[in-house]
Amino acid sequence: MAGNHGGRRVGAGRKPGAVTVLTRRRANELAAADVSPLDVMAANMSFWSNEAASLADRLLAIPLPENDPVAFKEIASVLRLLLDARQQAQRCAVDLAPYVHPKPAPIPHDIPRPQRMILQVSPADMEL
Repeated sequence: MAGNHGGRRVGAGRKPGAVTVLTRRRANELAAADVSPLDVMAANMSFWSNEAASLADRLLAIPLPENDPVAFKEIASVLRLLLDARQQAQRCAVDLAPYVHPKPAPIPHDIPRPQRMILQVSPADMEL
């Protein structure tokens, strides 16, 4: 039994190219589709941003009530929807940002350091 544990065995393991074939097939299917995943992320971000703008306009159009509990409930409801739409737009933007905005280049740290300065003061300079 000692020789049957671990190690390389003939016919064991994943066949060469097995994962690549499936991955390539999926990539080709996505490429053939009219919409890419980035397009979907951008469309979702745009949708939620437009939805939030529409809800903000709706909220501003509600007249401010004088102790009207129904109007206060409507304002609270629209405000809740507005905040949710903004949060959804933010999530989509966070997901999309790495694909749209590249990371800034690192700052080089090979900037020369200032040289030491040696000041020589004569006794005559000390009399000032």
